[in-house]
Amino acid sequence: MKLASPKETQKQAKEKIVAAAGEVFAERGFRDATVREITARAGVNVAAVNYYFRDKEELYHSVLREAKSKCADMIEPNAPGTAEKRFRDFVHRFVSHLLDPNRPDWHMRVITQEMINPTSGLAILVDELTGPVFRRLCELIDEIVGKRMPETELHLLAGSVLGQCLFHRRSRAMIERLAPELCADPDQVAKIADHIVRFSLAALGANVPASRAKTASRA
Repeated sequence: MKLASPKETQKQAKEKIVAAAGEVFAERGFRDATVREITARAGVNVAAVNYYFRDKEELYHSVLREAKSKCADMIEPNAPGTAEKRFRDFVHRFVSHLLDPNRPDWHMRVITQEMINPTSGLAILVDELTGPVFRRLCELIDEIVGKRMPETELHLLAGSVLGQCLFHRRSRAMIERLAPELCADPDQVAKIADHIVRFSLAALGANVPASRAKTASRA
């Protein structure tokens, strides 16, 4: 049997600590989480946090980066096709990512915790995740509309699209009670994304010049 190298062992230890920390931070938030609870859940010595991450804050930043690292495929600035098609692909990737049953549940919850109770980690989310996603969505909307609009209006439109997507993730427990059919079948993920695309393009149609309105409605 091949023994793990020291580097592999260290990597596994760090991954175990990050996973345990992600769960604790998601449950309690950064301020109320303790290193002792994290290391107990990870099954390692308290000193391991200082050894691998220096302190709780650095560990928290590593947790946020792990959570956001799975979102990189949502942004494809050079994808082919019309703006409407790229908008549809963006929404489908985003919704599929949010509702992926194989994704650790703490990923989204720890990001939500940071948004509700911001810490020094907010800069990581804005610079490396929410900022790029938001700007890419604004670019797509601007291209679909095909005319210059006030930045505030563009930001409101992008926020509305993201809000629809996030509703189906953050309100999952409530949706299971109000409309259980939306959660029972994995195929519903694509249907949810399709609905958001149609609804959003219809709303954007009010801002689209007549020559482009038909293209948007057919996308």
